[in-house]
Amino acid sequence: MPLQRIVRVCLEHPTSVVCVAGVETLVDIYGSVPEGTEMFEVYGTPGVDIYISPDMERGRERADTRRWHFDASLEIIVVMNSPSNDLNDSHVQISYHSSREPLPLAYAVLYLTCVAHSAQIPSPLDGVFLEMTCLCPALDKPQGQGLPWAPGSLVVTYPLPPLADISLDCDLNCEGRQDGNFVDKLMLRPEEPKTNQRQWVWGPSGYGAILLVNCDRDDPSCGIQDNDDQHVRCLQDLEDMSVMVLRTQGPAALFDDHRLVLHTSSYDAERVRVFHVCGPEDMCEAYRHVLGQDKVSYEVPRFHGDEERFFVEGLSFPDAGFTGLISFHVTLLDDSNEAFSASPIFTDTVVFRVAPWIMTPSTLPPLEVYVCRVRNNTCFVDAVAELARKAGCKLTICPQDENRNDRWIQDEMELGYIQAPHKTLPVVFDSPRNGELQDFPYKRILGPDFGYVTREPRDRSVSGLDSFGNLEVSPPVVANGKEYPLGRILIGGNLPGSSGRRVTQVVRDFLHAQKVQPPVELFVDWLAVGHVDEFLSFVPAPDGKGFRMLLASPGACFKLFQEKRNPTETA
Repeated sequence: MPLQRIVRVCLEHPTSVVCVAGVETLVDIYGSVPEGTEMFEVYGTPGVDIYISPDMERGRERADTRRWHFDASLEIIVVMNSPSNDLNDSHVQISYHSSREPLPLAYAVLYLTCVAHSAQIPSPLDGVFLEMTCLCPALDKPQGQGLPWAPGSLVVTYPLPPLADISLDCDLNCEGRQDGNFVDKLMLRPEEPKTNQRQWVWGPSGYGAILLVNCDRDDPSCGIQDNDDQHVRCLQDLEDMSVMVLRTQGPAALFDDHRLVLHTSSYDAERVRVFHVCGPEDMCEAYRHVLGQDKVSYEVPRFHGDEERFFVEGLSFPDAGFTGLISFHVTLLDDSNEAFSASPIFTDTVVFRVAPWIMTPSTLPPLEVYVCRVRNNTCFVDAVAELARKAGCKLTICPQDENRNDRWIQDEMELGYIQAPHKTLPVVFDSPRNGELQDFPYKRILGPDFGYVTREPRDRSVSGLDSFGNLEVSPPVVANGKEYPLGRILIGGNLPGSSGRRVTQVVRDFLHAQKVQPPVELFVDWLAVGHVDEFLSFVPAPDGKGFRMLLASPGACFKLFQEKRNPTETA
């Protein structure tokens, strides 16, 4: 049941009230009435249906069928069937009568502006009071002040209209930017509330908007990543962001004394940044930073009339304590009464999920190969170069003066990607190992359309298991009847309950928080180095499964040594 607003009766002048589709407004018609009132009548302009509800058990009756005895238990229910085209274009009139007077004692007039929005989301408005006025036709001053009538109520209800007048929209169904109407793709019947924008559901039949962590560096001349920059340095940066649109279709005069405020929580503000398009979209200066970090609310000016566009970028990946969900709200505030603070009329909400970092399995065709050239591996590098040429993929060689004879580039980094409907962004995950190659991922791989992420423990304590030769991922698999369409991450550790080595907590937290490739921890502490790539690998296969897992066998290795050992030699 929608929460209710309260309209308080006074005897001074008519009051214009902005009401929300689907939200009940209670009006106290008994607190101040003309003296001698015994009955009342209620009428409305076309498009306004009016009912009387004597009590919960008896239901409701149409109000225009007769004159009603003045009884504190009666409720007047007013229903508008469509949003307003103009300010104050509908009204309700209540006339107060006495059996001793031929003419009404007074009239209560309430002007209505119905503001509908695409999501039928009421705000918690308990305790917010508005005024409805009783006018006495024969007197210049109010009558009946201070009468000890019990408080009653008038209920104003608006059904959800087919279209929204004010709404905050995003790419709910993940359809990308194929056309100018890519946002708010969910189609609703008039009687169906659009609650889906407030939710995010996983799976093939799920829905929800997606946000990328803007972790690349589109302007090579800038010394920091884009998610560390509060400015839009180049227009290519916008391709890594998601679009959010505020639509404000309705009477222009409504916004003379009502404000729209875009806001988020302080928790979410640390993990997201919002830019408002305040000028020509082909100029970087037009994108104003309005939410994120220390900015939690923004009063939205209407630069473009009925539609204001915002670009949203993620600042942080899902991690321990952060599920990846980000909520934005727009609230319509009634600022018409200077004597009181602005009161909320309604709030619309959208929810984004920050896209997870996804590892790519070794069974996919390679796009680029990285190798280190050190003192004694010229033949190896040449052989890799020939394989890359035959495979038609790019080869990047890290020279000796950069790697300082650290050849273990697989241990230094892992490649993956993040994806939204409008953009796929490769992202390198830099290990906390920090050998001589520690600067290579940031200095040589981070750049336009290539992101960067790393996790390091605060105390800098790492073990050999924190090298990313100890981080692999399977191809898509089905295990115990459950599908893992992106495979499962494999990391090496020790036996449960033992005190051996494990991958550092911050890396494990990061991998588990991505959700889409649930990690499996394998026992590797029996090895001197202790990496999963020392004993398993995945290769493509032509059958239905599409791959084979190659698993090294210490027993088979020992048996082979025994078979090849010269009997005349000692062990």
